[in-house]
Amino acid sequence: MTRIISLLAVVVAVACGGDDSPPAPPASPPPVAAAPAKPPPAATPPTTERPRRVPTGEFEVVDVDLGTSIGPDGRIANPSTTLPRSDTIHAVVATEGRASNAVLTARWTVAQKQDTYSTRQILETQTQTISPDGPAVTAFHIVKAGGWPAGDYRIEISANGNIGMLKDFVVK
Repeated sequence: MTRIISLLAVVVAVACGGDDSPPAPPASPPPVAAAPAKPPPAATPPTTERPRRVPTGEFEVVDVDLGTSIGPDGRIANPSTTLPRSDTIHAVVATEGRASNAVLTARWTVAQKQDTYSTRQILETQTQTISPDGPAVTAFHIVKAGGWPAGDYRIEISANGNIGMLKDFVVK
């Protein structure tokens, strides 16, 4: 009978893995697939908008755009500082703030080369009186039958006699 008990003990030990070695580590779970990488954020398309200035509350000139046509919103359709020799050049002046009877003046000039220096010839001076109550746009234009000669031009915008903005442009 002791033989049966011994034999039974061996069978139980074999069935239960009864050797004296330490138990095998549990099987590791299958590797977890890495989460797909997040796609990079979509590239922000470049804009032609300029950063907005922080309004001071006072009436001020904040921008001038130039072009050959004005869109239905009263702004330049395709702003540029290099313009073709077309008959009409438009300038749209953006202002902010409140004013009662503010006088905007646009002075159009062209560079005149003299030997070793350059001077500016005044082509035309225009004024408009406006009374904005916040952001506003005001259009100016200059016309030359047959188009403008190639050269370096400038528009100076003054508000109530104070220069608010200078914008150089080229006619090609």
